[in-house]
Amino acid sequence: MVTTWPDKSDLAPGYGDNPTWGQVYGGHVEMLVAAQELPGAVPPAALTIASGAITPTTAEVIVDTEGGAAADDLTTINTTTLHDGAYLLLRAADASRVITVKHGVGVGAIALDGDADVDLSPDAALVLRRDGTSWREVRMLRAAIAADLVSGHVLHGADTAAEVRAAIGMDIGFSAGKAADQNAIATGAYVKVDFGSEQWDTHGAYDHSTSVFTTPVAGTYMVTAAVRLTGALTTGAYYGISIYINGVSTKAASGYPSVTGGFNLQIATAVNLAAGDTLELYVYAPSGTVNLENLQPTFFQAHRI
Repeated sequence: MVTTWPDKSDLAPGYGDNPTWGQVYGGHVEMLVAAQELPGAVPPAALTIASGAITPTTAEVIVDTEGGAAADDLTTINTTTLHDGAYLLLRAADASRVITVKHGVGVGAIALDGDADVDLSPDAALVLRRDGTSWREVRMLRAAIAADLVSGHVLHGADTAAEVRAAIGMDIGFSAGKAADQNAIATGAYVKVDFGSEQWDTHGAYDHSTSVFTTPVAGTYMVTAAVRLTGALTTGAYYGISIYINGVSTKAASGYPSVTGGFNLQIATAVNLAAGDTLELYVYAPSGTVNLENLQPTFFQAHRI
């Protein structure tokens, strides 16, 4: 166990009193020992409770009950082998053998968050820090980890980054394309674009029969869309594409075709949506016979960011 870090004068010539080989060697050994006391430096040690106590020699410990009992209490963690300020991570060896870490005060005792006992888990570590002759929980860590394990909590069972994102509502969205052309659309006003071909929909929030996305979770969404206009277009005239939120034009983009045969309109923007808000896409053509083709690039999609 290292109680103090070696001084630089113990590690290399040129500092202080020019250390001997023995001093340099001893200093490096002390650094190695200290490094091995850090979490992750060596594999977790398996310890069995003996009369309510364990004596850890590494920063990570897998704890088992005394004699394989169905349940056991951990009341004391001896401090003789880890330095003051050292971190200690505790996990249970087996979920079927319940280990209850008991809150307490005094030599070797464990001061837990809220002065409340806690059961160890095989999956998430209880994080402690040596504080003099006892141990104190690193509070903010268990608050997050324990919440992940409580049945019914939004993060319960979310083990991967993708599952966490989905659980907290980040992986929400849809993508749709056109199922058929819209020929000879009305001109001189904004017209709703039909997207009857659903490509994906994470929460069943997009209705392809009405081409409406209803926001399942509040947040900021990136909305992107593109349409292909064909027919008798007017060169140099204003054509528009607009995102409607709750039936009201909220974000719009425009273009001015240089040819009469075909023209693409695109829009990409972030919008803040409340739960229950609706998204639709509209286009504007000034005059003539204008068609919305069921061709690439034609799509409508949104994703919570």
